[in-house]
Amino acid sequence: MKRITAFLGCVCLFLFLLCPAVSAQAAELNSFLTFHEIVTEEHQNDLLVYGTVLPENGSLTVSIDSQQISDPVLTTVRQEKLPTTVYCLVDISTHMSKEQIEQQTDILDIISSRMGEGDSMVITTVGSKVVEGAVLDTMDARTAAIDTLKRDGVRADMYSAIVEAMGSLEKKTSYCTNRCLLILSDGILADGGTTQQRAIDVVSATSIPVYAIGITGSSTSAYSLTNADNMLKMAGVSRGGIGLVPAEEKISAAAAAQQVWETIQDGSVIKIDLAFVTSNSNNATVRAAYELGDTRWEDSVAVDLTTVPAAIPAAPTGVTDPTEVIEEPEAQTSVMDWIRGNLILVICCAVALAAVIVVIVVVAVNNSRKKQEQWLRDRDLPTINNNPVMASIPSTGDFDIPTTTPVPDESWVATKPVTPSGGVTVQMFPPALPLHPIRLRFWVVTTAPTSFSTRKTTSFPASTAPWNGTAATCTFRTWVRPTAPSSTAPI
Repeated sequence: MKRITAFLGCVCLFLFLLCPAVSAQAAELNSFLTFHEIVTEEHQNDLLVYGTVLPENGSLTVSIDSQQISDPVLTTVRQEKLPTTVYCLVDISTHMSKEQIEQQTDILDIISSRMGEGDSMVITTVGSKVVEGAVLDTMDARTAAIDTLKRDGVRADMYSAIVEAMGSLEKKTSYCTNRCLLILSDGILADGGTTQQRAIDVVSATSIPVYAIGITGSSTSAYSLTNADNMLKMAGVSRGGIGLVPAEEKISAAAAAQQVWETIQDGSVIKIDLAFVTSNSNNATVRAAYELGDTRWEDSVAVDLTTVPAAIPAAPTGVTDPTEVIEEPEAQTSVMDWIRGNLILVICCAVALAAVIVVIVVVAVNNSRKKQEQWLRDRDLPTINNNPVMASIPSTGDFDIPTTTPVPDESWVATKPVTPSGGVTVQMFPPALPLHPIRLRFWVVTTAPTSFSTRKTTSFPASTAPWNGTAATCTFRTWVRPTAPSSTAPI
C-alpha cells in the first residue's frame, strides 16, 4: 500500500509541475494576432488581420464564427505594401554622450528613409517632461523633426512615457492600423514616477509590438547593459517585439534600425475576401491557426462587420444555408485543433487516469484476497507456511453440494440425508503441492435429534515429488440414532 501511495504521489507531482509549463506554452502560442482592418479596393472588401512574423511553408486555417474560410491568403506587410506608423520614444536626457545622441539620430534616419507612401512616424521626446510629437507622413517632415531634437532634463521618466504612448497607440485613429512602439534610451531613468512593473503590465495587456534599442554608445559594461535591459524588458513582454543593444550585438546603430524595420515589414497578414462570408453578426469572431511541424500558433479576434463599406453579397446560388453545411465540420476541426494544440496535456491526463484505474483494481484485488484469507483463518482451516489452503471440493456420484448457501465458495455444506450404514465419498483437489499433512474435517447439519457413532478423517501425505493431479479420496460412514437435540456435529 505504501508503494501505491508513493506512485500516486509521483503522478500528481508530475502533473503539477507539467501543467504550468503546458499552460505557459499554450499562452505563448495563442497570441500572434495584433490588429485588423477592412479595406475596400475595386469593389472588393478584404478583411486584413495583422500578426507577428510567422515562418514560411506552414498550414493556415481560418474561420469566421461557424464558417470555415476555404482559401485564406497568408501574406506580409511588405508584400501588400501596407502602411505602418512607428511611434518613437526618444530619450533626450542631458547625461547622454555625443556618441549616444548620434546613435539615436542614425536609427531615426534609417527608419525614416525606409518608409514609403502612407507610412508615418511620431517622435515623442522624453526629458524633464513628455512631449508627444505630430504624425510625420513625409520625408521632409521627419528629417526636420530629427534635426531639431534638443536635450532636456537630467534623466527621463521613460516608464510614464511608455504608459502614455501605449494609450495613444490604442486609441488614436490618425495612426495607421499597423503600428508599433520604438524605444530609444540607455535605460538610466529618473527616480519616482511610474514603476517598471506598471509599464510591463500595460505593454503585456495590449497587442502592440514594442521594439527597444539600448543606446549605450560603445559601452558594454555591466552597468550599461543592466540599464539598457530595463528597456529591452518592454520588448520582451510585447507581442512580436524585439530588443537590441548595438554595442553588445557588435553591430552599428543603423544595422539595428534596419533589423527592426525588416521585422515590422515581415509581419504576417491574413487576407480574407468578405464576398463569401455569410455571417450577419455585428461582432464576428475570426479564428486563425498556423501549424508548421510540431509548432502551432492559435488566436482569435473580434471583428465588427458593420463597418464594411458595401453590403456583403448573399451566399452563392445552390447553397441554401451555408452555415448549416459547414457547422459540423467546423466543430470537429475545432476539437481536433484543441487536442493537437494540447497534446502533451491530453497524454498526461490519459496516463494519470490509467494509473488511477490500475491502482483501484490492485487495491480491490488485495482487499478481496485479505478478506478471504481472514475468513479462512477465522475458521481454523489448514495452512501451509501460515497461509490458508483454499481447495476446491467437488463431489462425486450423487453427493449434493448446494449452490445457494450464503457462505464463500471455499466452504461447502452437505445436505444429503444420512442413513444408517450409509457412506459418502468426497474427492479433494489441492491447488498446489502441500509440504505438510492437511487434516480434512467434515460437518453435517442435522434436522432431527441425532448423534454420530463414528467419524472418519484422513490427510494428504507429505511429499517432495510434484503433485500428479490425482485426487485424494476420503471416505466416511455415519450411523444415525435417536438422542438429545443437536444442531451441528462434526464427523
